[in-house]
Amino acid sequence: MNWERGLNDFLDKAGKATKILKKEAAKQLKGPTSDLEDLLEEAINNENWGCSATVLNKLADRTSDYHSFPLIMREVWQGLSERPEKWRRIFKALVLLEHLCKLGSMRCVDDAKDGVYKIKFLKDFSYKEQGREKGSGIKDKVKVLTGEDGLLTNPEKLSQAREQAAEHRKKFGGPSEKINSNQNHSSNMGGNVGSS
Repeated sequence: MNWERGLNDFLDKAGKATKILKKEAAKQLKGPTSDLEDLLEEAINNENWGCSATVLNKLADRTSDYHSFPLIMREVWQGLSERPEKWRRIFKALVLLEHLCKLGSMRCVDDAKDGVYKIKFLKDFSYKEQGREKGSGIKDKVKVLTGEDGLLTNPEKLSQAREQAAEHRKKFGGPSEKINSNQNHSSNMGGNVGSS
């Protein structure tokens, strides 16, 4: 029996090592990635850990760049449309979207409002992993964004959240250019705000 347990442990470890090697080989075949792609991968992956505020802030800053904005938002929307088994990726996409609404260019807010139905679709999200419900965090983030008093449904709350985030970022360090959160994206094409 002990040899069977040892064999199973070995096979399990070998399987994990193979998976890691395949991932690395796929990255190498794909070729070099840009720093933006690396940041997005770190922010919205399916791993069992969160993303640093530094990465989220860098992404928020990049939303004012004409070329980076569509890539960032495309990744957010792709993250939100993942299969339920990738619930961590869905949650992280919502975390990033909330961060972008508070700290990114106003174009992020406009884009989120245009796709609010995609966010609301997740309000009843449910997925069980090993008998435990994993959807509560997703439902909470959906409520923060689209609930009755959500960032995307209450302009006053959004304005307050953007101002608080800018103050927080200024207070705790990091580049910040305070903007009027009521500006539309055409007059705020290059503006960015602080971090929460």
